[in-house]
Amino acid sequence: MRGWANYFKYAVAKHTLSKMDDFTWWRLVHMLRARHGWNWGQVRRHLAASGRWKITANGIEYFRIEGVTVSRYTYRGNKIPTPRPPANPA
Repeated sequence: MRGWANYFKYAVAKHTLSKMDDFTWWRLVHMLRARHGWNWGQVRRHLAASGRWKITANGIEYFRIEGVTVSRYTYRGNKIPTPRPPANPA
């Protein structure tokens, strides 16, 4: 997901990255609930222990792709070379 976020950060994809981030976060929470047999209170107690909702395991933290800054295409004007030669090369 980190690679997708870095690839698409120059596109108009902020909403899509945010939706994908929400989807994967909820899938991880459901997986943790099923694996450990937790109810919602136990999930909240475990994930919000540090004041922030973080999913971590052995020092590896879930990468939130909605936090990737999306920079739009910048106009380069005449800096892009034309692939065609001039019409009148005289």
